[in-house]
Amino acid sequence: PPLYPEITRISCPTLPAPAMSSISHIYYTLDALIFARVLYTFSKSYFRDRIAKEDRANALAAPASAAAPAAPPRAPVRIYMDGCFDMMHFGHANALRQAKALGDVLVVGLIP
Repeated sequence: PPLYPEITRISCPTLPAPAMSSISHIYYTLDALIFARVLYTFSKSYFRDRIAKEDRANALAAPASAAAPAAPPRAPVRIYMDGCFDMMHFGHANALRQAKALGDVLVVGLIP
């Protein structure tokens, strides 16, 4: 049995397609051509930029040539910080973390 017996069939008459003039065909054709040109230009510039970024990344990742002199070894940077720290305090722990980020070795002097 149908769910709604009072509605047997819903019919929608199909409308005939509107007659298009020749000028409408020209406008639609020009619109499609302009859209295709915009899409082509966008994709061309997008992929050109993407390829350029990949080339730059590959150039940076490439090993240095033998002609370039090697940089002298760098001495480790030591950071000294003294204070009366409470490690349960977020600000004190954060100050130590930031100080460590400034160099290679962090030397902490504690004041009792």
